[in-house]
Amino acid sequence: NSACSVAWNSGMLYMVTEFVPKTLLAVLHETSYSPSRFCTLSTQLVSALCYIHSLQICHRDIKPPNILVTTDDVIKICDLGLSRVAPLGLTKTLTVGAGTPLFMPPEALAPKGQGRYDAEKWDVYSLGVVLWIMWYRRVP
Repeated sequence: NSACSVAWNSGMLYMVTEFVPKTLLAVLHETSYSPSRFCTLSTQLVSALCYIHSLQICHRDIKPPNILVTTDDVIKICDLGLSRVAPLGLTKTLTVGAGTPLFMPPEALAPKGQGRYDAEKWDVYSLGVVLWIMWYRRVP
């Protein structure tokens, strides 16, 4: 939706998007961060994730540095490098190294080949960790 330009060069896809100055992590360190701002940002974050899931995409790395915030406090989810198309409710074998451990559901930490996860629930778990951090301004 906010891609300004797309180019293909030497087998690589490049997307140029609008400049977004802050990540959610930076916003959490601002003195102007308040409960009402939490409500505004968290509501948008949930909506954005629902939209991604409606496209049958599992992000698999939802975390504060991958959430951008515009100067008008509009949320943009970025870094879809680990994302996968996964029909909702489909259980898949875990991919080793996908995601950031703090934001991964417990079953994702099973030894290689032993873990299974529901693609949508993976992101929902990560979202819960992010919302915790947004509210308490510290990791769980």
